Amino acid sequence: ENRAMELLEANGWNLEKAADDFFRQTSTPADALSEAPRWGPRADGTQPAKNGRQPQGQLQPPAPTQPPPPRLPTDWQAIWAEAQQAYYFWHLPTNKTTWDAPETPDMVAAQRQAQVQENEQREEAVVAEVQDITGVDAATSRSLLEAQGW
Repeated sequence: ENRAMELLEANGWNLEKAADDFFRQTSTPADALSEAPRWGPRADGTQPAKNGRQPQGQLQPPAPTQPPPPRLPTDWQAIWAEAQQAYYFWHLPTNKTTWDAPETPDMVAAQRQAQVQENEQREEAVVAEVQDITGVDAATSRSLLEAQGW
């Protein structure tokens, strides 16, 4: 235990360096010839290289901790707020931020299309109701409604 404390203090409390020093000092000649790692996977999920150096370009990036940001107009940027576990949105030209996602042109067009379809369905329902009440055809029902300012 005292030796471990000495190694940690000597290596600035860097556990990995202290462990390397410990294993370097306790190696047997047979161990020195072997280039195999002396312990298993590291805390970050990587394997130590056989030559004791970190492999270049072989680290896998950590899995993202947040969902992907929504689609945004070109002048907006989504920024993850760790404390709220949510994105807020920054409008670059005005330097304003908001928690509400801005609408993309596609979203606006889709909303307009949905509104047009809803209005058409409502009109068809009114025409059908006039047909039921008056017993006339759809064209005549529309003419009656239009004459009344509809």
